[in-house]
Amino acid sequence: MWPFKRAEVEQRAISQWPWDIGGPPPYATRTVSVDRALSLVPVFAAVRLLADSIASLPPVLYKTGAHGLPVRQPDPSLFTQPSVHGTLPDWLHRAVVCMALQGDAVGLVTARDYDGWPTMIEWLDPQQVVTQDSNRFGPGSYMQPLWYWYGQPLPPDGLMHIPWFTMPYRVRGLSPIAAYAATAHVGLAAQDYAGYWYDNGGVPPGTFQNVKQTVSKEDADLITARVTARLQTRKPLVYGIDWNYTPIAIKPHEAQFVETAQLTATQIATIYGIPPEKIGGTTGKSLTYSTVEMNTLDYLTFSLRPWLVRLEKAFTKLFPRGTYVKFDTSEMLRADTKTKAEIAALSLGTPSQPWLTQDEVRADYDRPPMPPPPEPPPAPIAPTNTTVGLPAPAAPMNGQQPAAVGATSKGSTNGSR
Repeated sequence: MWPFKRAEVEQRAISQWPWDIGGPPPYATRTVSVDRALSLVPVFAAVRLLADSIASLPPVLYKTGAHGLPVRQPDPSLFTQPSVHGTLPDWLHRAVVCMALQGDAVGLVTARDYDGWPTMIEWLDPQQVVTQDSNRFGPGSYMQPLWYWYGQPLPPDGLMHIPWFTMPYRVRGLSPIAAYAATAHVGLAAQDYAGYWYDNGGVPPGTFQNVKQTVSKEDADLITARVTARLQTRKPLVYGIDWNYTPIAIKPHEAQFVETAQLTATQIATIYGIPPEKIGGTTGKSLTYSTVEMNTLDYLTFSLRPWLVRLEKAFTKLFPRGTYVKFDTSEMLRADTKTKAEIAALSLGTPSQPWLTQDEVRADYDRPPMPPPPEPPPAPIAPTNTTVGLPAPAAPMNGQQPAAVGATSKGSTNGSR
């Protein structure tokens, strides 16, 4: 054994701040619940915008017809009454809210038709659903996950799972609230601090100073009460020569409430992939679209389209092979009908040569091909002489009636003799 023992190094750590810095320590992290996150205005606005936009678009079932052209099918029962509570827009709204807040939507099939296809699906609270996928092989792995709801096992073939932000070899989607808890916490802290600031009076409206003598605490309290009462009545303040009143004005941007709120809104909009100006944020650029149609098209293409594709692919699995689901987005582009009509006219060759057929143009609008034109009626048949082998009667001359066929005129016999 070594004869000398190394002295232990004393370690110290600061477990608390020795001074008040006006808020929580910068390294502090807190778990933000879904209900708590929804109290943040940008989070609520972003989730509401996505859920309302998608819920207003009806899903349509199509079947691939001849030449690959889509043929619209009647609305299935799943898109007529998908839940025992609410309507189809309410059902879609719940699914998007689950995906936007929890990272995925988990539905339980509650009714099927005669062929076994789902007709009703109830969305479960993702917080109450536990998924075991950490094993490397077998049950409880990524290939064979186990699902539990309130501790009860769920059948995999009776579930509908739609993840939003997926990770490699993970079944459940990533929750944006859990991933960006620090961002939500900063916004909530600024929002709460602003509320406390205004509730407690913020900064004093001004100072009232005596320049000739020192005022005791009792006299100061009495003078403050009188001055406050005078200011609350919006009456002029009258004082002597030995008093100076200096009002204190603070601008909103000096308190950094507006900047913090806009920064939080911009970051939340970036997380959800929506335009920041729609939820109170700023873009930081001067690029703007001159028409409502361009703004709507940009929002539909870059914000809603990724969400719609995930829902369309998940809904398509619920119907027989050869059919597919597609959201009808024509209502969002309804204001751009003139441009679409001009493009369709050019496609059909007005006034130039056509480069698309009518059926191809109709396929772009998810409409079936044109029905074949009706057959023309048969041409009328001209009347003909029904006597076979006999010549037609001669035309009358000088107003006389034509003689009957086979008859001889008077005196013809005598003339022959």
